Formats: sequence, C-alpha cells, structure tokens
Amino acid sequence: MTMTAASFDLDELRATARAMLSDVSGAAAVRRAHDSGADVEAALWSQVAALGWFAAPIPEAYGGLALGPSALAILYEEMGRSVAPVFAPAPFLAAEAIAASHDDALKQQWLPRIAAGEARIAVAASWRAPLRADARGRLSGALPHIIGASADAVLAPVRARGVNILGLISTEANAVTLTPTPGADMTRDLGAASFDNAAYEPLPLTPQHWGEFQNHARIALACDSLGGAEAILDLTIAYMKTREQFDRPIGSFQALKHRAATWKVLLEATRALVQSAVRKCDAGEGDREAVSACAKFYACDAYAAIAGDAVQLHGGIGFTWEHECHLYLKRAKLNQMLFGAAEEHMERVAMLAIERGASR
Repeated sequence: MTMTAASFDLDELRATARAMLSDVSGAAAVRRAHDSGADVEAALWSQVAALGWFAAPIPEAYGGLALGPSALAILYEEMGRSVAPVFAPAPFLAAEAIAASHDDALKQQWLPRIAAGEARIAVAASWRAPLRADARGRLSGALPHIIGASADAVLAPVRARGVNILGLISTEANAVTLTPTPGADMTRDLGAASFDNAAYEPLPLTPQHWGEFQNHARIALACDSLGGAEAILDLTIAYMKTREQFDRPIGSFQALKHRAATWKVLLEATRALVQSAVRKCDAGEGDREAVSACAKFYACDAYAAIAGDAVQLHGGIGFTWEHECHLYLKRAKLNQMLFGAAEEHMERVAMLAIERGASR
C-alpha cells in the first residue's frame, strides 16, 4: 500500500512495513543473498520506493509527504528489526538538509528524485573530520568511511571559509571516486570516497537546523537498534523454549531465565528512552538534543549487549554462519560507531547538563 499524506496512520504504516520487510528482507534473506551473490538491497530499494517511503520526510511541494519524526521512527525501527540492507537515514538526512536550503533550484533538482527513489545518497559515517574547501570552493581529500558505495551524491561535512557546513557532492564527475570496502556487517553498503578538485553544493544550516539534523541522525540509529534488539531477543527466547537439555527446555533453567529477564528489562528501558526522544523531537521540545544523544548511545549499547549474549544463549548454533545471530551482532557493533561513538554522545550530554545548570 502506497503512503499518502491525506490518509496516513502510524499503526497501518508499522503493519505494512513489517509485512513487506518480512517478505523481501529479513536475516535469512540477507544471508542467502550474500551466499548466492544476489542483490537483495536492489530488490528492497524498489519496494521501498514503490511504497513511497523515500517521500516521507520531503515537503509536499517537491513530491513528498512532509511526515515527522514519529513516522520515520517506525520505518527505522522496522528496518532494524529485519536487518534491512537499505540505509534509510542517508536519503532522509540528505532530504532534510536540502529542504532547509534557500536554493530552490537545488531542491527542484534533488528532492523529487529522492522522493521517487531515483537518487541514491551516500553519507559520511562520522561528522568529526570535515573535508576542507580551498579558496576556489573545491574539495580534495578523502572520507575513509561512507555508507553507500554506489551513490549519485555524497553528503559530507565540509569546512569552508572557517565555517563547518554540509556539502552535497555529485559523483557524476571524474573528480569523485567511490570504493566499496566490505566490512563485517553484511547489511550495510560500506565504502570510501576520495575527491580530487571536486565541486560541491554548499548546504549552510542554521544552528537550529544543524541541531535538528544531528538529532535525526541519532534517533535513526537508536530506532534501528531498538528494532534489532527486540527481534534478536524474541528469536532467542523462542529458541530457549524449544531447545532441550536433560529432557527439559533450556528456558526452564533459572540462570538462563534470569539472563533473558535482564535483557527484557534493558529492552523496555531502551524503548521508553527512544520513544521519549522521538516525541520530544516531534514536539520541538527544548531538551531534545540531550535526550536524542542519550537515546543513541543507550540504544546502540543495549543492542550490542543483547545481540552478544544471544549468541551465547543459542549455544553452538549461535556461532554458525547459517544462523541469524551474527547478522544482528555485527549490525549492532556498527551502529555503536556510526555518527559518533557512545563516549562522544555522553560528553555532549554532560556539557549540556553543565550549561543548563550554569544558566540557573
């Protein structure tokens, strides 16, 4: 079912997303595609485009639906649940940055194409080391880690005239080289980008827009982690109910029940924090930066902990290539590092708390 702005329902969106992703994506499909060389990402991309998901954050004037954080959070969570190989934050973040620009020609060039799924955007995995523009406004240098090794443009931090901005760099020119760099996580299209006197479109964001952009990136990974953590915990509990030792399900052993219960408590705490961050961003509340930063590091760390112990709770089969456990664990470990590790977000939360206390 294609989404429209006029008839939109969050519950329906979740049901539709889960049904489609279970058919096209899912851990088993990703593993089979990797083993056979099939392109499950391309098949899923087509389905996502047909359903209108790429149009979700884009203003209606450019073919979008102008949906807010609550709708995007559902998509991120369900894609995390199914370890979907489409990295939705890349086109969504690019659309948000372009929509905040004052360049209408740039909006007309990119936003309708992103909404239709016709433009693929790679995104820098970290914002801490910007590319530097020379006096002529050209970029030379490299991004060692990007998500989207086959893209029409790269969204990256740029240092221009002493100011940090975002830059949209078209890959059509020979000045840009994208190189696939496969990593442990098979669900993400990882790569590197190099630039040799490359032109770019500057996207100077106001401090408010830059803050919202970062909040969006944090919440995207927090929601992805929440969905993945729930899926692997459900899978583990189901296994513990059927796997028997000493003529009893291993889930009946008290030590294992306590471990599963501990992860369930952690999962529900994560859900409460992530949902709070989404609501605050939706409502534009003043403390949304701190809460989104908390949600990012807490959810990603919870995902890694739950997925790591899921391997152990599955016993020998959890260590095999044929099982889904390793897909969730590898994705969780990458989520911890994307857009800043936990320590970076903890430091930002601490600084915000100090600033708030000093202002009283």
